[in-house]
Order: sequence, then C-alpha cells, then structure tokens
Amino acid sequence: MDLEASAGPVAATRRPAITRPTRIALRDFMSHEDSVLDLDGSGSAVLTGPVGAGKTAFVEALTWALWDRTRAPTLDSLIRDGAGECRVVVDLDVGGRAVRVTRARARGRDSVIGLEVDGEQQTRHTSGETRAALVDLIGLDYEAALAGPLMVQKGRAFMDAQPRERKDLLARLFGLDRWAEWEERARGRRDGALAAARLAEQQIDGVPRTLDQDIEVVASAIADEEARLDALRERLAEAEAHLRSREAELAELRARAGRAEEVGARLEEARRKFIEQKDGRYIDAVNRAHATAEARVALHDREPEVIPDAALADADRVAGEAQEFYEAAAAQLAATQAVAQVRAEQVQCPHCGRAYALADAIGEYDEGGAQRTVQHAVDLRQRALQGLADIRATRSAREQWERRLREAVREDEAAMEAMRAETRHTEELAQQGRALRAEHEALRGDAEALLLVEQGTEAARGQAAHLRSEVEAALRAAGDHRAAAARLSALAEQRETAARALADTREEYQVYAVVSRLMGRDGVPAMILDGLVPEVERRANEVLARMPGGLRVSLRTQRATARGEAREALDAVIETEAGERPYEMLSGGQQFRVDLALRLALTGLLATRDVDMLVVDEGLDRHQDDEGRRAVLDALAEMRTEFGLVLAISHHPEVVEFFDRQVEVQMEGGVSRLREAA
Repeated sequence: MDLEASAGPVAATRRPAITRPTRIALRDFMSHEDSVLDLDGSGSAVLTGPVGAGKTAFVEALTWALWDRTRAPTLDSLIRDGAGECRVVVDLDVGGRAVRVTRARARGRDSVIGLEVDGEQQTRHTSGETRAALVDLIGLDYEAALAGPLMVQKGRAFMDAQPRERKDLLARLFGLDRWAEWEERARGRRDGALAAARLAEQQIDGVPRTLDQDIEVVASAIADEEARLDALRERLAEAEAHLRSREAELAELRARAGRAEEVGARLEEARRKFIEQKDGRYIDAVNRAHATAEARVALHDREPEVIPDAALADADRVAGEAQEFYEAAAAQLAATQAVAQVRAEQVQCPHCGRAYALADAIGEYDEGGAQRTVQHAVDLRQRALQGLADIRATRSAREQWERRLREAVREDEAAMEAMRAETRHTEELAQQGRALRAEHEALRGDAEALLLVEQGTEAARGQAAHLRSEVEAALRAAGDHRAAAARLSALAEQRETAARALADTREEYQVYAVVSRLMGRDGVPAMILDGLVPEVERRANEVLARMPGGLRVSLRTQRATARGEAREALDAVIETEAGERPYEMLSGGQQFRVDLALRLALTGLLATRDVDMLVVDEGLDRHQDDEGRRAVLDALAEMRTEFGLVLAISHHPEVVEFFDRQVEVQMEGGVSRLREAA
C-alpha cells in the first residue's frame, strides 16, 4: 500500500522545521523606502513607535512573502506612493537551511516570487507551484499560522473558527492534513479495485454457462478419436512392415535374377585361378620347402668340433704365463748387459788420484746364460700363443656354423610356412568355386518366384495407402477437436483468471475501504488529535492559571448531533468564576487571555517540533488592565525560552520594556525609518 513514497502515517505528524525569520528587507513596500529588520540572534524583539509609523508593514511583508496573503484592499496599494514597484526579501532559518523568499510587484502587473535554498534556485515554472513548494517547505499554511504562531490585527483567531473548523486548523497545524491526501489516494485505490472487480465480473459473465459440459464432451470426443487413431496407426504400422518385407523380398529376387550371369562368369574365373594356383605357385612352394630341408640336413653333417670354455681359459692362462716368463728373462738379460758395460769402465780415487778398473771390484757375470734363458722364454711364448690362436679359430668356425644353421632353420621354416599358405589359398579357391557353383544353381531357380512376389507387393502397397488416408482423416478430426478444446480451455483460463482477479480486487477493495476510513478525518487523525488536545488544554490552563480572572478552558473533541450521534468537532468551554460561559460572551480582555493561552499552548507544542517563533501584532496592548497586562507578560516571560524568536508590535512602555531588543519605527518625510532603541 504505497500511499506516500517518502513518508508514512508516523511521518505525517512531523512537519518540516520552520525555525524563524532571520531578516526582513523592504523596498518601496507600503511606507518603507529601504528598510532592513535583522532578526538573526534575537531572542525577543519589539517594534514600537507612533501609530501609522509603519510597524505592521513588517508583519504584512512576512505574510505576503510566505503565503501571498495581505490585508491590503489591492496588491498595488502595497507599493509605496511615487514608486513603480515594491520588493520584499525574507530570509529564514529552516531546520538549519538558509531559505530566501523574494516577492516583487510592479503596478498593474502580476506578483513575482523567487525561492532559494542554500543558495540554489528552487523557483518552479509557475508562481502557484513555487507557493506550494514554499508552504511544503515551511510546513504551515496561512490559516494554520493565524491559529498558532501568528497573531495579527484583524486576523482570524483560533477561537473565531467553528468547532469543526477548529479541529481542521489543529490538524493542519500539526501536519495531519497530509492524511487527507492519503485518504484520497486510498479512495482512488479503493474505487480502482471496485472497477476492476466489476470488469472481472463482466468477464466471468461473458463465459458460457455450459462451458464445463462442453469441455467434457470435447474431451470425450478427443479420447474416442485418439483411440481410433491409435488402432489405425497400429494397423498402418503392420501394413507398412509387411510392405517393407515384400519390397525387400522383391528387391532381393530381382537382384538375384540379375546376378545369375555375373555369378556364372565369376565361377569360370574361380576355376581358372584354381588351376593356376594348383599347378603353379603351390608346386613352387613345395619345391622350395624340399630344397631348404635338404640344405639344413647337409649343414648338420658338417658340424665343427665344440671347444669348451674351460679349454679356452687354460690356453689363455698358459699364454699369459709364457708372456710373464719372457718379460722376466728379458729383464735379467738387460741387467747382465748393464753390468758388463760397467765393468769395462775406470774410476779415479778422489784422495790419491790413482785409476782403478771396476771389473776388479764387481767380479764375473754370466751374460751367455741370460741370453739362453731369454731364447727359451721366447719359444715358450710362441707355442702358447699359437695354441691360443688355434683354439680361437676353432671356436670362430663353430660360431659361423651355428649362425648358418640358424639361418637355414629360418629359411626352412619360412619355406614350410609359404607352402602351408599356398595350400590354404588353394583350398580357399576351391571353397569359393563350390560356393559360386551352389549360388549359381540357386539363382537359376528364383525366376519363377519373382512374379508371385511382385503381385503380393502391389497388394500390400494398396492396403498401406488406404490406411494412410484413414489416419490422415482421423488426424484432421482430432485436430478439430483439439482446436475446440483449446478454445474452451482459453475460456476456462479466462474465467479462472477473472475469478482470481475478482477475489484479489475484492480483497483489495476491502483493504483500501478500511484504509480510507482509517485515514479519514474521523479515523487515525482524530485519534492523534484526541491525544494532542489534552496536552493543548493542559498547557493553555497552565498559562491561564498565571493570569487573574480564574479562567479555565475545556476542549471537547466530540459533539452530540440532533440524532444523538457523536460528531467530530472541537468545542471550547470556558470556565469562569461565575461558571461556564461561551467564548463569545467573554469580555475582550478575557477573550484575549483565552486566545493567547491557546496560542501559547499550540505554538509551544509546535516549538517542540522545531516551529519556534511567535508574532504578536499589538495584541498585548488591547483589552488589558494593568494587572492583566502584567499577568500576560509574566506568562509570556515564563514561556519565552520555548521560542527561538518572539516578535511583537506594541505602543505600551511596560510591554516595550519587556523585550530584549526594541526597534523604533518613525515616519520622516512620509517615509518609515528604523532605529535601534538605546
């Protein structure tokens, strides 16, 4: 239920914060040529001066700038004599935002309004839209302001309104007028739901009443047609299977008839290949197998001697020992030859210088025996090496024979395998020939069966074609039934959709009917006001208790009608020392006290909601004796801290002295001038 995108019922009791005016500038407005009233930082201020000096012009400027309302008989009368245009600029502190409102008018022209917020232009396309935006921004319309924080000369007081109007004024003061907008929206949604419900009922009425029976009839027809179609399809499948079998048999017979001659030619070719195989390749393979077998036998007959590994190892060891013996003999011979050379040399004694022969010192050495030993070692080595070479040659011959034997075995095995392959090939050719001969004999017998199969195939084709036509007819009939079923189903869906829509819209209608009643003036707003009224009454009586006269006000939110029914209203019963009296029967002073007490109560409540200004235009001077005036000022003094600004207009010295700041307005040469009092 989206009645307000940015606020709800709770937010409705909270108005935008109109804090107070901080500056009022007049240009050629009424009797002022160029006057500026700076109120920034002022807690309370009073405009004083002679009658007709131009004090009330500031209140007129305030109401004209903010609400386009003035007590002047014509708007041109607001323009100072001799000037062609007037201009008013009002600066406001609205919830911490700097708001500037500009009103200007040239003689004979429409007024122009300008709106700035925090230095940015917020002026709308039309003056009416800008005025509406301004009222929404400051949170009070003119009538509500007159009933609360704005007490002007000849202005309509809260108690001047009729009881039911008072309740409306109270609702507007506290922002409950937004509930009327939401009530209107809820009524619109309610009426829309009602229209949708009626449309859904029309859609339901447009569906035939026999729809359910028609759906059953069509569904039965579809079921019968589908059963018939299934039977026809089964018979058609059998007929087509029989036809395919006949056609396959016929194609096979025709193919076999055409293949008889071909098989005869292939039979002759097979005979020729068999003869060539048997007398040619097969005989060659047999001969090759005999030859390799004989070569293998002959190689076996020439088998060399087998030399054991131990014999080879012994021969190798003997050759090594002979080599070692030779090397030792050679070394001995070399040593003998070296000794013989040394014995032939002479040396000289280092002491006496005498020459000596070394042969005398070394002695004899057998060089011939050493040479014979070397020769014997050479012979032994030669024989050992020869024996080793013979053994190795024999083993090499054996290895070559073994290799040749392996090759012969492979050749023999290959020849035998080739012979076996040719034998198998010969047998395969023989089998092919026998198969072709049998096939040729069978094909020659198929010609008689071909005619009978052709006749049976043609009959099967006719049966299948007849069944296909019956299936197509059944499909068309089933399609017609399904189309009818689809149309009936669409109607049923339309009916169900309309029924759901009807249920939903009825529920929505009931919801918004309740919501519209709750949001109406006798609903939740009345409940909120019923909660506010006792607080207003309490605050007003607290103010009246500070004043002489023993006045009390009793606020009643319901009034009994002639039929005895309770009607929402706001009656004010004034209790005096002499008993209850109507407001209209009070003296002027008593009315002022009641009106001021109610204003202070209402404005005090608004001040708790950031609406913290009170403007009194000469009301403090009227209808009051000295005691009453002092009592009023005392009450105002006690409540002054609840307001950010109290601005008054007064001639009375006692009233003027009450305010922190006094601004004198004097008429000089037909032009109003401002001067701060000392």
